[in-house]
Amino acid sequence: MYGPTETTVWSSTHRLDGYAGGPVPIGRPIANTQLYILDEARNPVPVGTPGELYIGGEGVTLGYLDRPELTAERFLPDSFGGAPEARLYRTGDLVRYRPDGIVEFLGRVDHQVKIRGYRIEIGEVEAELARHDAVRETVVVAAGDGMEGTQSLVAYVVSREGAGPTGDELRRHLRSRLPEFMVPSSFELLPALPRTPNGKVDRAALPAAGASSATRDGDWVAPRGKLEAALVEIWERELGVQPVGVEDDFFELGGHSLLAVRVFTQIDGKFGVRLPLATLFRAPTVERLAAVLRTEAPHLADLELPVAPPPAQPSARALVPIQTRGAKRPLFFVHAHSGHVMFYAALARHLGPEQPFYALQARGVDGEEEPLERFEDMAAAYLPEIRTVQAKGPYRLGGYCMGGVIALEIAQQLRARGENVELIAMLDSFHPRYRPFLPTPIYNAIHFVRLIGNVHIPAMARLPRDERARYFRTRGVRALSELTRQVTAPVRRLLGRATESADPLVKTLAAHQRAFDRYEPRPYDGPVALFRARRQPTGLRPEALLGWTGVVTGMDAVEIPTYFQCGIFEPTVQALAQELKRRVERIDHAATDPAARSNGALPLPEGAAVSGVASRGRRRR
Repeated sequence: MYGPTETTVWSSTHRLDGYAGGPVPIGRPIANTQLYILDEARNPVPVGTPGELYIGGEGVTLGYLDRPELTAERFLPDSFGGAPEARLYRTGDLVRYRPDGIVEFLGRVDHQVKIRGYRIEIGEVEAELARHDAVRETVVVAAGDGMEGTQSLVAYVVSREGAGPTGDELRRHLRSRLPEFMVPSSFELLPALPRTPNGKVDRAALPAAGASSATRDGDWVAPRGKLEAALVEIWERELGVQPVGVEDDFFELGGHSLLAVRVFTQIDGKFGVRLPLATLFRAPTVERLAAVLRTEAPHLADLELPVAPPPAQPSARALVPIQTRGAKRPLFFVHAHSGHVMFYAALARHLGPEQPFYALQARGVDGEEEPLERFEDMAAAYLPEIRTVQAKGPYRLGGYCMGGVIALEIAQQLRARGENVELIAMLDSFHPRYRPFLPTPIYNAIHFVRLIGNVHIPAMARLPRDERARYFRTRGVRALSELTRQVTAPVRRLLGRATESADPLVKTLAAHQRAFDRYEPRPYDGPVALFRARRQPTGLRPEALLGWTGVVTGMDAVEIPTYFQCGIFEPTVQALAQELKRRVERIDHAATDPAARSNGALPLPEGAAVSGVASRGRRRR
């Protein structure tokens, strides 16, 4: 039986004929009772989609005694055909319909958390984890200090008799069903979940992450010496995972680009060694990262005896191997304005383990070289490095934002050498002369107002008071920084490099902007896939091909359901990866079946094939 006190205790029933675990079925409503599963806008959700449970009917009580505000919040008018005075009770329970109409209980809506900017229903994670054959019970919580970017999910698991699932096994299970940002960073194996006197799970009594038997595929390896111990301390603090072994993978523990920046900033401050972020792709464990540090800074070898040889240094300076396994032809993606390539990790992962993926990081981001200021020079420098992996064509290139334009220049130089380029994938890549139709000062003013005034009021209202204050402080600092940049921009342009920052990332960004502004793309008639966001910034011309009309004649434009320059990040990167994978498979199919070319398996070299976007610059209605 299921039901809250506010609906006279008993609202639905389900006959249990054995229970194999997983989401708890609460059945169907009793007589004179209605169950509604609604989204945040209070619209019904489809079968299988989690939503909040609302209860209507004769059992709904009048409200809370002498609590009019709470009554108004939880008891709402019945908009689904009830009597004029009928109301619905908002339970706060997260549920979903099974295909047979049975309602399943998933958890509480107030267990929703925010991890790295994404709102996560913990009940949904628990429900998917409970579907694993070896899991009898599970609870998922958010651990960390509450600051944005420092919290992570921790899953507590009680296994079935005779079953001992490992963390990697459970992680793979969830990754096949959920977006990456919903996969817990840590899995803790418990003999039983702590309970309150009335039998409910006592979340406050759960042990700290790492205090129980953590589920691991292999043995935990403790740090050996002061250098590894210092790195473990940094990882544990920033990842919110304990204990971290020296052989644990940064990305498997929930690491991402924001945490990588924090980790490497602390390494620089503690040891005086500035490493490129891409170092984590070839040294993703404490053991291997310590070996890199000893190589870069020999004085650190005194902190301990070397216990592992440093990972092989790639002969190329720009080439970053993100995914080296797989039998498919590799993809080479070029950096954007920032110069680093950390954000390509999610795209590579969603493309699957059979797709090799390499990125090209800009010169200058490590502070050891001056950044290049011409796309032609960048392409000429990257070409030999690409050929260290793939000596002959056909090649498959791509890039996000400015990276797509550099990929186009690489393709031009490859074709000038007689090589074939099968595909260029541009991700929200504008033609350098594609400008706002508004005057630049007005365009900048609009986006400055948007930056400081784009407040999501309903979300902000749900924040605790201290988090709300921190939210406004962060917005204020960001607005002040942007205002300062806008006011001082004319002075910086007048004085030139005399006022340029010494920070290598800022210098690289400025050099790339100058290179972008002066580049003039040449006509190109090869196959190009333009993956463009559905929502573009205010003030841009509504052109379907983002300024490439008449320049790239073999362009296939595909809309991704996201806002401008957000498609490379979770969760919409999954849609991007699916569309990119579809075009790669189309090329593979055409290579083995020549007749497929005539059936449209590849973009034709003449004209623009536009899907999801209307031609001639008008959005399809």
